[in-house]
Amino acid sequence: MRLVHLHSGEDPSVKGMLDGLCIPCRQAGYTEWWVPAIHLSIGWDWYVDTLTMQLRMAPWEVRSNVMLVTVDALADLGAKASEYLLRQHLSNLSWPQQLAVELVHGASHLKQTAAAVTLPSVLH
Repeated sequence: MRLVHLHSGEDPSVKGMLDGLCIPCRQAGYTEWWVPAIHLSIGWDWYVDTLTMQLRMAPWEVRSNVMLVTVDALADLGAKASEYLLRQHLSNLSWPQQLAVELVHGASHLKQTAAAVTLPSVLH
């Protein structure tokens, strides 16, 4: 599954929720990705851990329009199992590195006055 970056940004409300849970974070926000060929979208909240300075997934749900099914496709696995398996899959991808690039690119893009065509970022 190749995820293409759609949009990411900082969100003070995410930081506020993490602060409320006593999770030390430097900054926080959201990220949205998609698979255009099959119209799959997936998003999650992230934060920069104050102690390690690493990007991490927020401890709440991964948002998606996907419901995973059993191998024989006779029954869906349910929202909780689908979210758990999506989170596990995402943990094996290089999303922190790619998100860091996107956040830097987004900040520099806002400072540019000329429009530029860019290629979408892809996670494998």
